[in-house]
Amino acid sequence: MTKFPSRLLSGIARLLPVVMIALCWQSAVALDMRNLDLISPINGQRFVVVSVPPTQRGGETLADMGADDDGCRHSSGAAEYDYYIATDPRSYFSALIAEWDDKNGSFRGQINNEVKAWVDKEFNSQLQVDINKSFQTAIAIAKARGVPPPDRRSFVLSQGDIPIERRYDYTYRCYAKRGARPAALAKVALMGAWALRCRANLPIAHQSLSGGYSEVNDKVTRRVKDGERFSLAKWLPIYRAIFKDERLTNEGYLVAGLTTFGMEMRDGNYGNCQTILGKLTERLKDVKDGEVMRGIVRSRMTLQREYLQFVGRTATHFMEAINNEEFPRAKLPETMLVVAECLRRQAAIGQPGGDAPAIRAIDWYLAIAKMPETQPKLREEARSQGRVPSADAPYEMQIGWIADRQIESLTKAGVIHPGSIAGPDKGLLNAIVFDGLGTAEFISPFWKPATGATQADCALILDLIGKAVLDYTFRKEEWPSSLGTLWEREVIHDRNYVNRFYCPVTGKPYLYKPLPGNITNTSPNTVVVVTSEPVPTNQGPRYGVFLGNATIVWSAVPVKPGEPYKP
Repeated sequence: MTKFPSRLLSGIARLLPVVMIALCWQSAVALDMRNLDLISPINGQRFVVVSVPPTQRGGETLADMGADDDGCRHSSGAAEYDYYIATDPRSYFSALIAEWDDKNGSFRGQINNEVKAWVDKEFNSQLQVDINKSFQTAIAIAKARGVPPPDRRSFVLSQGDIPIERRYDYTYRCYAKRGARPAALAKVALMGAWALRCRANLPIAHQSLSGGYSEVNDKVTRRVKDGERFSLAKWLPIYRAIFKDERLTNEGYLVAGLTTFGMEMRDGNYGNCQTILGKLTERLKDVKDGEVMRGIVRSRMTLQREYLQFVGRTATHFMEAINNEEFPRAKLPETMLVVAECLRRQAAIGQPGGDAPAIRAIDWYLAIAKMPETQPKLREEARSQGRVPSADAPYEMQIGWIADRQIESLTKAGVIHPGSIAGPDKGLLNAIVFDGLGTAEFISPFWKPATGATQADCALILDLIGKAVLDYTFRKEEWPSSLGTLWEREVIHDRNYVNRFYCPVTGKPYLYKPLPGNITNTSPNTVVVVTSEPVPTNQGPRYGVFLGNATIVWSAVPVKPGEPYKP
C-alpha cells in the first residue's frame, strides 16, 4: 500500500492557486492507494496496477473540488477514475479492476480463444509502437542519469505509460467484443468521460508556465478569500474575466485559458470550450519559441475530441439500455439525467447546428421533470415560495430540480424548444412518463420472449430465478410479491438475462406465488417456481420445478407453486 507521493504533491502545489494548496494537501494525504499484482487472462503474466480501495471511492475525500450534475467528482489531488481500470501492458487487454481478485490477482471473468485472438489482432501493432517508443525514452533517461540501460527482454510498460483516454477506449472496446450489455458499455464510457473531464481540470506541470501561473494566481487571490472552499459557480466567472484580459503575458494567457477551458468543460459549455481553444491558437500561432505552448493547446483539442466521443457513447448506450428495460424504475431518474447531461454537453449553443443536442436534452429534462418520482407538485410549491430543496430532500426530487434548472438555463441561453417532448426520443420518453416503463407491470409492445431453447437453458434460468427468490426471502424475511419484484429490488439486476421470467423453451411465464411464513419454516420440497407448460426432455414432456431446497426436478404432471412436490 502506498501513500500519495510527496514529490508529486509538491509539484502540484507549486502550480495551483495559493488558496487551493491547503485543500490539495488535505486531499492528497487522505487519498490512499494500493498496488495490485494482477494476472493477465490473455497471456497469464503478472503486471502491477494502482487501485483506489473501495472504501475510499467517492465522498468528501475524493470530491473536495465538488461534483457535477451528472455525478462526476473532482479532487484537487489524483482523480479516482484513473484507478478503476487495468490494461495488460503485454496485450492491451483492458477491463475494470473489479474483475480481478484483489487477493490472488486472478481474473474472474471468462475470456475465450476468439477474444484472445481479437485482442492480439486489434492492439498488437499499437502495442509494439508504444513499447519501442517507451524503451527508447527509458534508454535516454538511463544515459542522462549515468546508469545502465534497461533490458529490452524484461522491459514492460507501466499503466502511466498508456494515456488514460486510450486505456478507457481499450476497456470499452474489450467489453464490446465480450458482448457486454449496453448498460455496462455506457458505464465504462461514462467513467472515461469523467476521467478526461477531471484531467482537463488538472494544471499542466511544465516549467515554462511557472511565470504564467504566478501571474494568474496573483489576480485570483485578489478575488477570493484565503482558504475559501472551491465553488465552480464563483470561480468560473473569475477565470472568464481573467482570460479576457489580453494584457496577460503569453504564458499567463495560456494558463488562464487552460483553466477556464477545464471549468467550462465541467459546466458543460462545449461552445465556450471551442472558443477558448480558438483564441489560444490565434494568440500563440506566431509566438517565437512557442511550440511547447502550441503543443499544449493541440493536446487540449485532442482531449476535447476524445471526451466528446466518450460522452456520445454514454448517451447512445444508456438510451439503448433504457429502451431494453435493463434498469428498474428506481434507477431511471438518475440514468435519464446522465443522458440529458451527455446530450447537453455535446451542444455548441449559438453555432450553426449546435443547438440540436441541447433541444434533444430538453426533451429528457422535461421527461425527468414530469416523472411522479421527482415530485413535480412539491417542486412547484417550493419554487413559488422561493425555496430550494434541502440537502435531505428525496434524491429523486433533487434530480427533478436539476432538470428544472437546466431547462431554464438552456432557454435563457437561446435554445428554442416547443415546450413538450417532441424529438426523436418521444416514444421512449412518453413510455417512461405515462406508461410506466421500468416497472414489472410494463409490457413493451416491441418485446417478445425468447423461445426454442433447450431443457438445459430452461433449467439455468429456473435456477437463477429460484435462487434469487430464496436470496430475497432470506435477506428481507418475506417472500417477493412477484418475480418482477426481484428486478425492481435489484436482486436480479437485468431481467433480460432471465428472459423477463419467461421460459426460453415455450415462451410462457414461469409460475410463482408468495408463500406463507418465511424461509425457515418452508418445507424443502415446497414448489417455489415452476414452468407453466412442459418442455421437451429425453424422458418426454416435463415441467421444470424449483424446490425450496434449491434443487430442480422434472415432473411429468403439472404442479403449482406453494404445494409440496410429490415424485
